[in-house]
Amino acid sequence: MDTLRLILLVVMAGALLKAVWMLLWPAGVKATMDWWIKMPLAASRAIGMVVLVAGLILIGLAIVRMGDPVIAAITVLGTVCVVVGMFYQWPSLMAALLKPFGTEGKDWAIRTTGVVVLLFAALLAYICLRPHA
Repeated sequence: MDTLRLILLVVMAGALLKAVWMLLWPAGVKATMDWWIKMPLAASRAIGMVVLVAGLILIGLAIVRMGDPVIAAITVLGTVCVVVGMFYQWPSLMAALLKPFGTEGKDWAIRTTGVVVLLFAALLAYICLRPHA
């Protein structure tokens, strides 16, 4: 079984277990969610970073298998649009995410983000302007 199918199988098993747990023991779910919400900020950020890196790895694995870089780039852009659209649904979350780029932001953080965006634009330019095979 290839790696991508194995990943899907593991996620499917986890989703199945979670669904059964939610259906059979809602009180346990509530207690766990209350505990999860009270998690220390450092732990929450660490978990978020692990999930973010895992997501980037999964996207990378999919892109490698996709073959066509234009389709891969559009898939990534679509994913980004969905996530950004979700951020706009919660203004307090959006404000928290944008705070480092406001008046209180650090110049180095803004410049680092500018370099990342410049590299992203260069990658998209390469994908769009490369000779077709």
